[in-house]
Amino acid sequence: MVRDRALRCARTHQCRIAAERLGEREGSTGRLKEAVGTSRDALLERELGRAPRKWATTQNNLGNALRTLGERETGTARLDEAISAYRNALREYTRELVPFKWAYTEQP
Repeated sequence: MVRDRALRCARTHQCRIAAERLGEREGSTGRLKEAVGTSRDALLERELGRAPRKWATTQNNLGNALRTLGERETGTARLDEAISAYRNALREYTRELVPFKWAYTEQP
């Protein structure tokens, strides 16, 4: 069960990276929406209470995809969602515990 969950997370993570990079390269919102969906799916596997740092990483990745998507769309809804995802990541990425990840998440 744990191994299956780890494999699903790894596959989901790789799919998200591929979709996000293709979306950036192609200028396509479809691929970025796929990356957002994949990140949201990963959050179903990476629960805050079970794997807080992995959950925070997934929140940060979600924020990155939403930010890029929001920069291409009109309105601020996606950017607002990105801010929320970054704030969620910062719940675990504290300056004291993981200063590099905290700084990286603070800077977008």
